[in-house]
Amino acid sequence: MRVSLLLLLMLGLAGCATVQSNSQPWPASEKQTLVNACQAQVWQRAESEFLQAHKQAQLPADFRQKMSATMQPSLARCGCYMDKLESEWSYDQLARESSHVNEKVEQIRQSGVCSR
Repeated sequence: MRVSLLLLLMLGLAGCATVQSNSQPWPASEKQTLVNACQAQVWQRAESEFLQAHKQAQLPADFRQKMSATMQPSLARCGCYMDKLESEWSYDQLARESSHVNEKVEQIRQSGVCSR
């Protein structure tokens, strides 16, 4: 799962730093924006895979409604990824490390901590 770097840049985040433990929560609206972006990417990937697998040019009108229950575990992981990232990076660090967010979320995904 990858968080859209474009979204982070739109939020005005940029720079670099080192990983540290974080005890302060991020602003809730900013975190929700990142979760939403992650979930949008999950849906986009599912839609693209459906179109390719079924050799169709257009999704059924009720695709998301029909797939909602099936997609819930994947969508829920986005919240877990951001919770884990928030526990490791301060909001200031998130801003400084925006170019590395995708890598960090991928490390979290590969760790399996959000699949348990």
